[in-house]
Amino acid sequence: MTTEAPAAGRLVVIQSNQESARTAARVNTDRNYDSKGVKKTMNLKNQVAVVTGSTKGIGLAVAEALAQQGAHVVVCSRNPDEVQACVDDLSARSKGRIVGRKCDVREVRDFESLLEFAESKLGGVDILINNAGIGIFKPVEEMTVEEWRGVISTNLDSLFYGC
Repeated sequence: MTTEAPAAGRLVVIQSNQESARTAARVNTDRNYDSKGVKKTMNLKNQVAVVTGSTKGIGLAVAEALAQQGAHVVVCSRNPDEVQACVDDLSARSKGRIVGRKCDVREVRDFESLLEFAESKLGGVDILINNAGIGIFKPVEEMTVEEWRGVISTNLDSLFYGC
């Protein structure tokens, strides 16, 4: 175990083995470590978290866990109806404030607008969980160029946009 504090704003990448989901979290780490570099207990109350791909699966579970701990959460998906249903459901069951917006993380302008939305509605972003991901489960030689680009844009480009 290391006791050295990471630099503020350090990018922490976590890879999940479920359906090739990749999660990257940008955390304001100087709040999480004391002056000696020892990790403090994480207090998520009133922290603002943006979770992409958060209307189902792993993203929904992460958004729900953050909200249960008192974080204010921004949920998003490409489907606006799913976003609204998620906001309504999580708002009824959580301690934190929940807001949501349609966002196609493959598009840099959509991603930028999502972060601007978080800033305007909740005052900023403390935690970013880049959870959105897709998979085309067939041999690569059977994939179309459009399918390939969709996977790369969703799973890789969106991580870059969040940095």
